[in-house]
Amino acid sequence: MKIEMLFLLISIPVILAYLVLISHISLGWFRLPLPGAHRGSEQVSVIIAARNEAADIESCLHSLCHQDYLISAFEVIVVDDHSEDKTAQVVEDFGNRHPHLQLRLIASGDDFGKKAAIRKGLESAKGSIVLTTDADCICSPSWISQMAGLLSRGDKLLVSGPVMFKKNRGIFGLFQQIEFASLIAAGAGAIGSGNPMLCNGANMGYRKDARKNIDETELQPHLASGDDVFLLQAFVARFGSDKIGFQKSKAAMVFTSAARNLNAFWQQRLRWSAKSTAFKSRGIVAAALLVWLTNFILLVHLALVWISPEFLNNFLILFGIKIIIDLPLLISYLKFSGQWKLISGIIPAEIGVILYTALLGLFSRVATVRWKGRKITNA
Repeated sequence: MKIEMLFLLISIPVILAYLVLISHISLGWFRLPLPGAHRGSEQVSVIIAARNEAADIESCLHSLCHQDYLISAFEVIVVDDHSEDKTAQVVEDFGNRHPHLQLRLIASGDDFGKKAAIRKGLESAKGSIVLTTDADCICSPSWISQMAGLLSRGDKLLVSGPVMFKKNRGIFGLFQQIEFASLIAAGAGAIGSGNPMLCNGANMGYRKDARKNIDETELQPHLASGDDVFLLQAFVARFGSDKIGFQKSKAAMVFTSAARNLNAFWQQRLRWSAKSTAFKSRGIVAAALLVWLTNFILLVHLALVWISPEFLNNFLILFGIKIIIDLPLLISYLKFSGQWKLISGIIPAEIGVILYTALLGLFSRVATVRWKGRKITNA
């Protein structure tokens, strides 16, 4: 048997397993309920952990000033994580100019990092519902209404919401938009399938009384990243997957910034990937490993073209199958999020995902990761 055919036969079981996984997630996306009419009226605390965000946080606060939620029914808590710029001054000045907004600025204290900052914010949060977003994000006008509304129904204790990048120009920006959309869609579909795996801390919320029942050690406080995924896992372990929801509403959208350059993108993905060794859920670990293995196999076939041109045929076959598997979920999410025009870039974006995902899995354990001037330790 030719080595090309042997490699292809070895790859087929992996692709079939990938088909099962993505089909399960895709069905979960389509099963997610559409948003109801309940908007909620409970007191809400919005917590923003900020470090060196002087350039962006004013836009974030401005978007919170224009929410359609009763302004007396929510507060905004900005926790300054030892910023080295004028973040604190920007927040204070904004509060002075907008006294109608219940805005508080507090310091994160002796602890460092986003998890510690959010924990500090929770200590003084007055709301029965807590929402989190990032300092460089822009929240849709109905964000609080949509997220708090789902949590106010009572059947969900933690809710994730949609996030998309602000418009970016160029091929690299297009790639990031498509790749990020696939991650958000996968996280939403996994929640809809009853097997929550991913969420994004730029748009999530939970009931504060439920959060008090989570042991801080479950959030892996020694790891710099994972303030969202570890909390999701802890909620699933404590309350069950049926208590996790996704607000499938464009009105709940939060807009964030893409990485400015390739190095920033690589550092971000390294930071996300490095925390995977601390995942306790075997299902999440198996799913992550399967996705990586699928992309790695495709990269191997592409790399072996220099040995035999027939490996290119193998790659094209496997790549075509992967595209067909991925398309239903990705196209549906792009249509939902108003990013329909990005569909034309799916194929080149998929090639980019294969390259960086395969390499990421190989280097994430040994590479040095930095974030906002800090060397990140994920061990």
